[in-house]
Amino acid sequence: MGQISEKMLPYLKEVYPFSDLDSETLALILPTLEEIQVPAGTVIFAANDPANALYFLLSGKVTLKLQKKKEAQPHTLQQFDPYDHFGEESLFTARRMTTAITTTPAVLVFLSRANLEALRQESALLDRIFKMFAATFHNLCVTEFRWRSPGETLYIVLRDNPFFLWMKLIPIGGTLFVWVWLAAF
Repeated sequence: MGQISEKMLPYLKEVYPFSDLDSETLALILPTLEEIQVPAGTVIFAANDPANALYFLLSGKVTLKLQKKKEAQPHTLQQFDPYDHFGEESLFTARRMTTAITTTPAVLVFLSRANLEALRQESALLDRIFKMFAATFHNLCVTEFRWRSPGETLYIVLRDNPFFLWMKLIPIGGTLFVWVWLAAF
């Protein structure tokens, strides 16, 4: 485990939300990040563990599993590839709701809960981004997607794509269209 060096700056610019930040802001964030390398099959965190960090995947693959009360086995909630983030529980609760497991060897960068809170206090932009992460993740965990078959993975698009920004302006019908359009992929 170690802190991120300045040579990681260009790489972090590819990871959302860091890709939206200028180099000066990134240089302030670098000292708060820590990197870990983990082999395949590593449980990064398990349900009910303390929610103490937000993770960004630099390389490898991670699967996020959720155990719902009425399901016998945990189901795959999401699968992550490089440049994805996970562990949003650290933004709104003390305990993990999910289990994250590496499916390949992986390199992760993480922000501890204490560093997250400090960054949220320092930057209104980061506070908004982290609030969006928390709200989206919470909805993903608690919403019953009746059309989802057991074991089906949901992929959520969180980019400021003009199409999605435009769709936000359309009343309920537009929202339904976005969900149906996303479900088709």
